[in-house]
Amino acid sequence: MLLLLNLVLYIYYTAFLVYLTTLLRQWERPVKQISRLMLYCGIALLLTGVGLLAIRYPAVNYWKVVPKSLLLVAISVTTAVHREKILSTRIWQILIGLTVLTALIALWRTA
Repeated sequence: MLLLLNLVLYIYYTAFLVYLTTLLRQWERPVKQISRLMLYCGIALLLTGVGLLAIRYPAVNYWKVVPKSLLLVAISVTTAVHREKILSTRIWQILIGLTVLTALIALWRTA
């Protein structure tokens, strides 16, 4: 079970870092767009998040899981809606802010 947990965590962190890196690489570009890779990473984040909940079920910290899951749904929906369009700077900044906020929630220690 520990091997499965580590594998799902690895996929989760990799998808998160790829998504954030892909967003940040567009910093200097005047035209910002959603790539397929970002869409796949958003879907992978949702699926691996559900997988982590299933693996760790009795010992789940709902104070972190619920807001983080809602943010990941918002990120994935926004990515899916704007995948065929040129991103406005405002939407791009919102995606970066939501992504960083999910990381901060993950790092936040709760008792």
